Amino acid sequence: CSEQLMKSMGFNKKCVLRAYGDLDSLNGQSLPCGALALLFPDTLGQNLSIIDGMYPRDQGHKRRFCLCFDSTYLLAMHQSLRLQGKKVMVGAPFRMDDLDSEYPGCYQEVVMGEQLRERSKANRMLQLLMWDPMTFNGHCFSPTSLPLSLKRLKQDQKQSSWEILLMLDAFMQHASDYVRIFICDSEACNLMLKALIHGTLDNSMKRKIAETRFFSRLRYSEVPGLSVLPSFPMLLCKLEGDFLYCMPGAAHAAKNSCTQLMAPHKLLHFGSYFADASGTLQNDMPLPAFCRRDPMSDRLASLLACPFFVVGNRDKIEVPWHLRGMLLWSLSTALCLAPAVHGGLELNIRCELALSGMIALDLFTIVARKLEEKRNVRKGTYTMASQTRKKLQTCAMTTVCICASKPDWLHPFTIPNALSEVHIERYFGTLRNQFPNGEMTARQFWAAEARFCRKTAGELKFAKCPTHAEKHLDKKQMEICAKNAIQSALDLVSRCSNVTVENLEKMYIAEAPWDCQDDLPEPEDELDEEVDDNEDEGKDAEVHIGNVLGQICDVATKEYNETDMPDIEDPDMKLTDGAQLVELTATKRNTDPPPSFDFSKLPRTLQEALLKEGAMFSNLWALVVYLRCGEKGLDGAYLRNAEVVRNRSRKLNWHQTLEMNLKEIRQMEDSFLAGQRGSRVSKWIASSKALSEKIGQPAPESVETGQIGLMNIDGKAAPALIHTLWPTAKKPKPLAQPVPLNRLRCFRGTVMLETAKAGELIPSDITAVFVADQVLAILDIVKADQSSGSIVLSPSSQEIMKKCKDEHYPVQEAAKRGRKRKQSADASDPLKPPNFKCVASRLRRLAQIRNTKGDDDQAAEKITPDEMRRSDRGRQAIRRVVVKACEIDAVYFRTNPSFDHITQKANVKGAMGYDYTDFIAHVPFYYQYLFHECRNPEKYGAAVHKDLSGILAELRKDPPCRKKFHLMIAECRSAKLSGSIEI
Repeated sequence: CSEQLMKSMGFNKKCVLRAYGDLDSLNGQSLPCGALALLFPDTLGQNLSIIDGMYPRDQGHKRRFCLCFDSTYLLAMHQSLRLQGKKVMVGAPFRMDDLDSEYPGCYQEVVMGEQLRERSKANRMLQLLMWDPMTFNGHCFSPTSLPLSLKRLKQDQKQSSWEILLMLDAFMQHASDYVRIFICDSEACNLMLKALIHGTLDNSMKRKIAETRFFSRLRYSEVPGLSVLPSFPMLLCKLEGDFLYCMPGAAHAAKNSCTQLMAPHKLLHFGSYFADASGTLQNDMPLPAFCRRDPMSDRLASLLACPFFVVGNRDKIEVPWHLRGMLLWSLSTALCLAPAVHGGLELNIRCELALSGMIALDLFTIVARKLEEKRNVRKGTYTMASQTRKKLQTCAMTTVCICASKPDWLHPFTIPNALSEVHIERYFGTLRNQFPNGEMTARQFWAAEARFCRKTAGELKFAKCPTHAEKHLDKKQMEICAKNAIQSALDLVSRCSNVTVENLEKMYIAEAPWDCQDDLPEPEDELDEEVDDNEDEGKDAEVHIGNVLGQICDVATKEYNETDMPDIEDPDMKLTDGAQLVELTATKRNTDPPPSFDFSKLPRTLQEALLKEGAMFSNLWALVVYLRCGEKGLDGAYLRNAEVVRNRSRKLNWHQTLEMNLKEIRQMEDSFLAGQRGSRVSKWIASSKALSEKIGQPAPESVETGQIGLMNIDGKAAPALIHTLWPTAKKPKPLAQPVPLNRLRCFRGTVMLETAKAGELIPSDITAVFVADQVLAILDIVKADQSSGSIVLSPSSQEIMKKCKDEHYPVQEAAKRGRKRKQSADASDPLKPPNFKCVASRLRRLAQIRNTKGDDDQAAEKITPDEMRRSDRGRQAIRRVVVKACEIDAVYFRTNPSFDHITQKANVKGAMGYDYTDFIAHVPFYYQYLFHECRNPEKYGAAVHKDLSGILAELRKDPPCRKKFHLMIAECRSAKLSGSIEI
């Protein structure tokens, strides 16, 4: 509320906020006060009793709460606060020795005349939230919160995981009668707790756990009825006759899988089908979801996996060949995550779906690894990262454990997303919304929490607790679910690949990729994992093709007769058969209203979808709709009206459209790899010009999704269908617009095969990652026949194919990721713009400019006014100083340098297109014109030296500025055009 408005109504805003943010009066108002409550057992016990009394319950129900914990960032600052009736200094990190200390460092009483003990400042807040999953309706409360030091936690991940476990052990000594389900993300410091609850700790850690007070009381037993499975690497955790569970973050796992799908260095394969999302753009896929505008957004992740963007014709559901892998990716993730958060599944169906997802991911991983070995590509190219796969499977296995051992009165799945970690993320967002910039100190965090607690105390509305008893699955029911799950998973993977069920079963028993022991030192947080998976994306991509042409040479020369064309109606048709091809060049959108869906008639299990009549992928699509959409589905919170989501996704206002276009333009301009790609681009330009002269066609300047490109694969020309594109940016994201080849980092493409008909192409089963250097020409498409699944090229493109078929081209090899390139011999030429090869060299150069001066810097700085004259030697000295200014400009303004690295043209207002070579040649004569009144050589040298020193000093400022430098460039260009400069 506005401070002026409150003042006009007779209120003082600061006094109101102070009163509502008071902490000591919370317990007196029957509200929990979580600020450092772990230090005060009486306060912590009172908080737990208050939270227990807030949720409706039946007598005798013990351990019914979920405990979700996560940390958020703080402003590191020491501040005074009135807490527990004393004025204390807060903001220091909590440590375990504070529990036994008489004077804890994170809670220091302020006494006149006494000096406070020094301690580092906390920059994270560990928040614990509790709620009842059976009556949860968005309200959760905090029993305690503790400030932590992120720097200290990151020094040793295993030690930090142990410290978090000790904090939870101290908390659970008081909350053992309340908490049953732990919920957390997969951050590295949470791994030890997950391994402890899941029963996968190694022997060395078990000895340390025996020293704890609460967790040493845990006992383990096997999950009954799963003997039919080769392995189930999780045990049931028991405490005094009750079972405890640990559910990993389903929302983080979903976003991690989206990151793996859209990573430029990966090409996920599910059997014979590749997963690529570029085909969904024709089906109205929102650009923010496709381009991964916000990797942290749950809504955009849900839109990317929405099944309604996979099908083109909504009157008759048919999944096109290039989106079948996309559907299998969405299905695999939904099978693992939906059983944990879906609100409308029976217990046996939930258990069967979870087991199906766990086994299917294992089988798809095994088949993809075999395919990697066959095609000789880098390990991990066709599979998800092991951390992401384990997160998905852990969600599924935890759901199985709950179904097999829960008490009859517990209904944790009735309310959708009751076992998700999104609630603590929203809680953090609610607190940050109370501040203009979203930044909080520890004191402000607790005050905001107190205000929010008081506000929601009068708005508590809980769902009605189910009264019926739902027994857990017995051993016989679990055996039935396990048999159905493994049979359906084997059947699915067998249909999607060229491997029989018997061979798949043997491989699954011998090569199950799950590792029971978690890698505790390895970070698993997405949003750590997202950085880990993409930290090398600033380097050149590696072409994961292997000897592709050697595999397709025999097939490419084979002549297909009309009788050999595939049957489009065959539900088991493979990619190698030339499946139905959607016309990728079409721009017409289907605006007909989507059909209404009766969710009760859709298949609910994988086995039911595979046995149902009709095309297999249409039935799988219906299963994904059932699992993800609807009010109780996996993505029901974001896709509640899934039937009209496609129509609504196109309705963006003018501001959103301009903002998205601006981000794409900025991403295209953020090409600091241009210097690294300079030599490769020059080679491509030379080969492209030679080819264009031969075939009589202009060289391509840009590529776009859906085009047919003539590619240089292992020295021979082969056509390929272009899919997703990535530009040369620091953190490249997929683009939906045409990309110039000199700004293109890499793209995915499907190799096309020629048939007996002239100009006709059909897709092969080989899809790989290409770089811009391999593009020889862009071919024109006349038509794409959906009935035959073929593409017909134009006559001119057919002639290009004939001319290039027997030619041999230099093999284009992309640089290995992380390999350092040597600097070219002419890099020191003052008549060429500065060209830094990689980020590391640029950072080293930046450190040299800011702190010390290298040899080149010293040579330029040692130039005195006496050396700056109107002679040839004096002009050369001036040029050296100006070249140094250009180098500093390229370092500090790497995303938008004054002179482009490749084109060597100026990006300066008033001098656009000014050539760098001309500028260096003209600048001494510009100073002769500028100071023509200084006839005395000494005065002239002093004036030039003063002006150049001012430019260098301005460029080295913090923050750097280049106003004088740009003014000098513009005036030099203007003077040359006006004829004032004579060389």
